[in-house]
Amino acid sequence: MRHTERLAKAACVLALAATAGGAAAGPVRRVAHPPGAAYGQIACHSGPQELAKPKDGSGCVSPKALVFYFERAREAPVAVALDADQADATAPSVLRFDFRGKGEFHNAPTVPLRLKARSTGPQRVTMMEFGPTRIDANTASGTFPVTVSGSYFRVQTYRRLDLSLGSAAEGTCRFGEAEYTVRVVDGDSNLRLGDAWARPKGRGQRLDTGAVTPGDTLVVKAGEVTRTVCYGAPVEVGGAWYDVRLSADGKNVSARPLDLPAGSIRIPHAKWDCLLVGRKHVIRAVGSDQPIAVPADEYAVTRYVEWSAPDARNRRTRVRRDDVGPGTRSKPLLVAVGKGETAEVKVGSPLTARIEVLPMAGGSTSLLSGLLPGGRVADGRRDARKPARSFRLSLALTDASGRRIGDINTPGKGRPKPPKITVRDAAGKAVFTGTLEYG
Repeated sequence: MRHTERLAKAACVLALAATAGGAAAGPVRRVAHPPGAAYGQIACHSGPQELAKPKDGSGCVSPKALVFYFERAREAPVAVALDADQADATAPSVLRFDFRGKGEFHNAPTVPLRLKARSTGPQRVTMMEFGPTRIDANTASGTFPVTVSGSYFRVQTYRRLDLSLGSAAEGTCRFGEAEYTVRVVDGDSNLRLGDAWARPKGRGQRLDTGAVTPGDTLVVKAGEVTRTVCYGAPVEVGGAWYDVRLSADGKNVSARPLDLPAGSIRIPHAKWDCLLVGRKHVIRAVGSDQPIAVPADEYAVTRYVEWSAPDARNRRTRVRRDDVGPGTRSKPLLVAVGKGETAEVKVGSPLTARIEVLPMAGGSTSLLSGLLPGGRVADGRRDARKPARSFRLSLALTDASGRRIGDINTPGKGRPKPPKITVRDAAGKAVFTGTLEYG
């Protein structure tokens, strides 16, 4: 056999092996991405503790310039100078970015600030915003495009800068016999790609907190279908499951086939989105009233959002369920999904409205800690041995799982009118009529 024929056959064998394994890697390139577009994206915050004056010779222009340092961006520490174009400027007008975190701003990329609001009163409130703007981040590991946006807030001597960083890596790799586009999006604003979502360590097998450590977002465009999932979670493409990962050096991406036991969940609503925090997996689930495939596991249902069917102008009402806060249950909704089984999940609509009546002490606006026998109240300071004469009324909305509704958005319809309320005594006589005002 000739040498060229042996080389050709060896190449065919390698190609077939890669295709059979489904893990043939493809190169990726760093690209800018809209800030906040990653699922559950975390922004960076820098306040007084991370604020300093510029170093001598830093490259700042204004003598009033200040530098914010962001610790979250571990892969490429970020220092941002609040500066102006002119030394005699009376207010900041630009931000200068140092993606090595050293506070050096010579030839640094700049982004203009836009004034949003300003008060000249005693509080001296200033609110400004910036971006989204694409700039090049010159980091210790290389230069790549980043989209930045955020806001600056000042009240008296307190200052805070909020920053969102949009960065991703994009390439193609094989999923079985097909090749699809893959994008890994930085979801925790640290400019490092490949951070998987996970339950916090040290919690054992407990799901009753529903807690999770956010990571990056994986987007797979398979023809007309786009899958957007938590990075590190299995992704279903074309009826098969894959583990899609970046290489250790971040230069390639591959999809490894998984022999994964799977079932499905069904939430009978027009459109919904939630995060399933399981014992083995963290799954972002998006669906309609049809079952969707998920790996077999036991999950806590968190971050649930629901939309109504569209109206004539294709607008939807959105309902968001609270996971934490007053009135919520201490444990999230749990659902077990077995192999080949469909789990029905009762969550979201229909909503239940309930009037909450809280006794108040002698007309005081302080809420009471409890209600004593016979209608007497205790306000924490004394026992008021008289029936309460003042009450606070509020409207509470809960979903099918008993969880409190955080907000309802009705696009194009504005804020609904405050609901009217009538209180009647045992004989049916109206003793109070009014409205539940907002706030």
